[in-house]
Amino acid sequence: MSWALFNPRKHSSWRLTLSIALMVSVLLLSMTWVLYQALLTEQQRQIGRELQTTASRIQGLATSSEPTRFYLRLQQMQSQEKLLLTWQHKGEVLGALSLFPKAIPELPQTASISVFDPKLGQLRQLQAGIVVTPFGNVMVAQSTELLDQLIERFILTALWALAAALVMTLLLGNLLARRQMSRLDQFNRTLKQVEAGDLKQRLSIKANGDEYDQLGRSINAMIHGLEQHLDTVRSVTDNIAHDLRTPLSRLRFSLERRLTTDETIGFELEQLDLTLASFDALLTLSQLEHGKRQLSTEQIEVDELFEQVVDLLQLVAEEQSQQLRCQPSGLSVSGDERLLYQALFNVVDNAIKYAGADAGIVLSAEANGGDLVISVADNGQGVDEAQLSSLTQRSFRGDSSRQQAGFGLGLAMVKAIVERHGGRLELALAHPGLVVRFVLPLSQG
Repeated sequence: MSWALFNPRKHSSWRLTLSIALMVSVLLLSMTWVLYQALLTEQQRQIGRELQTTASRIQGLATSSEPTRFYLRLQQMQSQEKLLLTWQHKGEVLGALSLFPKAIPELPQTASISVFDPKLGQLRQLQAGIVVTPFGNVMVAQSTELLDQLIERFILTALWALAAALVMTLLLGNLLARRQMSRLDQFNRTLKQVEAGDLKQRLSIKANGDEYDQLGRSINAMIHGLEQHLDTVRSVTDNIAHDLRTPLSRLRFSLERRLTTDETIGFELEQLDLTLASFDALLTLSQLEHGKRQLSTEQIEVDELFEQVVDLLQLVAEEQSQQLRCQPSGLSVSGDERLLYQALFNVVDNAIKYAGADAGIVLSAEANGGDLVISVADNGQGVDEAQLSSLTQRSFRGDSSRQQAGFGLGLAMVKAIVERHGGRLELALAHPGLVVRFVLPLSQG
């Protein structure tokens, strides 16, 4: 899978996915921070309450007991309570610690201290406060190790949850990006085919779909309208060609009769022949595109077809110092010989016109699976890649061909003939030059 599929610079769905992932991360981090602070505050409040409760008991003992009994009760409390008690008696430090810490505030104020536990061989974290009694100060402390472990586990769990949320967001984003980009790719493929002249293409949409289906419905309507407009223009053009063909033919006949007495009308007669030829081409193209032209199907030897075209155009190519040759293939194809000859003639004629002086033009054929591929390749100046898909459109003429005689119907006619035979026309840059291929169903037997 290419990186382009995941590139946020190229796909808005990934930018949206990453934005959502960022929002989820910020939200989870904010919630984690709030919960952490709440947990820390609650644990500290609970420790403070326990320390304060113990302080009240100690103060109560101090007011109702003599010193000896008071210190005895402290020893009993030290052995029974989870809290750590430390006090001084007759200059000696008794209780949980061997040293009485300094700078410890009086409860309810507390402070965090670190002490070394010789039994565990490690430092312990304590929350401690001083209880002032008539018999001396008593330090009350509680270990915060459980709290620290709880906070550590909470942070670790939160980080795993954040990582899992990000992974799930990216996975869902991947599925979303794949789905959306596959639909956009379908849109792009269809629109490129329409741009290339295939107005029969339509986007597949659902009856009650999302905004992509609504967009697809609008695009289909636009393509349908464009197809109708072009059909109208073609119909008008074909009708004009059909209606004018008869009076122009009569005019030509009249001019031809006068040519024997007035040789100055030869130029007008020549221009009239070109006009009639263009009308014939338009009518033939229209019949082929609409399937109204019946094919006279027969078995055609491809090598013989090559030789006929080469024999007719060899002198024209030599005038341009071009080399025109064909490679024998021994293949045959079933089709209308006159139409296929016209298609091949048009392609070779175009190559001679536009390849330039000293170019080489080669006709070849090969079997490729169930298809016969007829190729006309030249090593001339080629065409602009941006114009490649437009060469088969009616009346399209590239910059290099505007000074040449013709009506821009050559490759449009070729495409219609090849498609009428159930094949397809392919054009490709040869670097240098151009390759035109007829891909036709290969004849059987």
